[in-house]
Amino acid sequence: MKPMRSKVLWILSVVMCMLAVQALTAPQHVAWAQAVPVTGNWTLYYDWDCDGSYNSVSIIVNAGGTFTTGSGYSGLWVQEAGMLLLTINNSETTYAGNLASRSITGISTTFAGLNGCFYMLQAGVPTAFAIDEPEPADEAGDQRQ
Repeated sequence: MKPMRSKVLWILSVVMCMLAVQALTAPQHVAWAQAVPVTGNWTLYYDWDCDGSYNSVSIIVNAGGTFTTGSGYSGLWVQEAGMLLLTINNSETTYAGNLASRSITGISTTFAGLNGCFYMLQAGVPTAFAIDEPEPADEAGDQRQ
């Protein structure tokens, strides 16, 4: 199997597992067809290695399936059945998460050795979160200068 195809299959299997968990744990009255609006301003909190050391970056999710981050990265996004998938352009870095109200929680990978956890909060959601020390890698998994 080609490396890119196996990565796509891995992403699809993760998304399918997340959908199955969501379907099993969701209240029966949830309408799957009702989409949570994703476009707008968000803050992405990412933690490579899921060790509790989050960094944050602003992210603007645009209509038409594109996004840009405050660090200058851009990419594509898709939303379906309560799930969001973000991919950074010119990179294999991918974020996949569950939408709930004005937040998104999920996993991330660079497919080059870094895996992590993330959550996103829509602009206006209060948070007392503070970042202690910056991650050694930015939201695309690139080493900081």
